[in-house]
Amino acid sequence: MMNALLAGIYLAAAAVPVVLAIRLFRRHASPDLRSYLLYLALWNFQHVFFTAFFLYSRYLPRTGRLGFLLFNIVILIPVEAATAIFFADFIWRRMGWRMIRTVRAILAATFLVLLAIDIRGVFSRLAADPAPENLQVSSPLSLKIMFAAVFAAAIAGLIASAAGKIAERRRGTPLVAGLTAAGMTLFIPLTDMNLNGLSDFLISGIVWTAMNIPALFALAHSLRRKSVSPATADASRSRLAEIADRFGLSEREREILGLVVRGRLNKEIAAELFISTDTVKKHLYFIFKKTAVRNRLQLFLLVQGGESARAGSASSPRRSL
Repeated sequence: MMNALLAGIYLAAAAVPVVLAIRLFRRHASPDLRSYLLYLALWNFQHVFFTAFFLYSRYLPRTGRLGFLLFNIVILIPVEAATAIFFADFIWRRMGWRMIRTVRAILAATFLVLLAIDIRGVFSRLAADPAPENLQVSSPLSLKIMFAAVFAAAIAGLIASAAGKIAERRRGTPLVAGLTAAGMTLFIPLTDMNLNGLSDFLISGIVWTAMNIPALFALAHSLRRKSVSPATADASRSRLAEIADRFGLSEREREILGLVVRGRLNKEIAAELFISTDTVKKHLYFIFKKTAVRNRLQLFLLVQGGESARAGSASSPRRSL
């Protein structure tokens, strides 16, 4: 009875944060939230998968145990790599940057090396004993490296977002990063525990899957503070569509116009749309030219209806991008 109750709490703790993150992403769709959603889903998937592996392996014949362990290694290590990469990408994007490919490559290469080492270890055990009586499963090095990567990204985000102008643009990031790092700190001792019974796995899983919930709520709260009322949002979208239709803006120019009006900087627009800053500047030049404004302020006033279509005169060829 107790195990059934723990199992229900465990599955709820694994599913509820992901459902909440999906709803949050649908309301505020952006690349940084997409990365966080993928991180959260993969994080919770790991322990659920591992617990199912623990239960199922008890019923395997001795000859199939090492092969099943190999199968799980092939699944879990790439998932751990993707988890670390998506969280780092989330922090980078919250800062308004694009994640450096070198960082992705280093993380991916590290986990590939570990994958090769673990596969070799399983084959060595298989050669020595094709049918082991016991199947020992301990926290592999890849799990600890994933923890270290996520923890390091959280601390880096905490430090960077607390400095200078970045703090003004990303007010919610220090709390999200700090709560994630705190959750990691609380859970790390559990990774070295010897988990034997089902109840041990379930309790560990509840802590594992629940540790991101405070950070998720902090993220949702930071987005709620920045959001506008539905009526205002509808009016803004209507006005943007009217301006875009009146001046014949292309689809890409419409996207950039919307982001400019929302206060995005060129590098933030580039990161969100996966284009270069030079491309953003090029589109902005044509937006300014078509609407006959000279800078972002006049463009904002035009969208707000406080300035005529020919505000600011187009006599000067120089425009502030």
